[in-house]
Amino acid sequence: MCNPFKLNNVTPFKRRMSIDPSLIGENKLNAKSVKCKDCGDLIIRKNVGTYVKKDIYLPKYNSRRPEDGEVESDFWFLNNMMKFDNIGFSKMVQGNDKTATSIVTPSPPEATGVVDPQNATNPTLHHQHVRYLTCCACDRGPVGVQLTPQEFYIDAKRVAYD
Repeated sequence: MCNPFKLNNVTPFKRRMSIDPSLIGENKLNAKSVKCKDCGDLIIRKNVGTYVKKDIYLPKYNSRRPEDGEVESDFWFLNNMMKFDNIGFSKMVQGNDKTATSIVTPSPPEATGVVDPQNATNPTLHHQHVRYLTCCACDRGPVGVQLTPQEFYIDAKRVAYD
């Protein structure tokens, strides 16, 4: 007989719900300012970041071990680092399947300028070198990742809004 309170051999669902739709404004821009959830420092002003759904591996928040991470999927995309109000950058990280930002969906052609038909049907690890983004004021994070010189992603669930 099955015991409903014993959950052996059950894998918990790890992907969290999408963000609150009220945070996404006209043209998928952030409807509110994006701030550090720990110190309140301003990261992105209102109507600067574009909401995108993209699966990206990030180390857990405030973890010292990059291999302990999770795939996140709700991001604010910026194509220029000068659009940030305040952001900190890690050193360049050379990764592998776990520690690099593992992209499990292809980068949009408009973000990279490169169309790779093979990756459109068989996604693989795209970026071997990344920089993690942190709060510039308190150095907490990562709150996001820089994949290329023109691709910056802030995890919409690792920040606060005002």
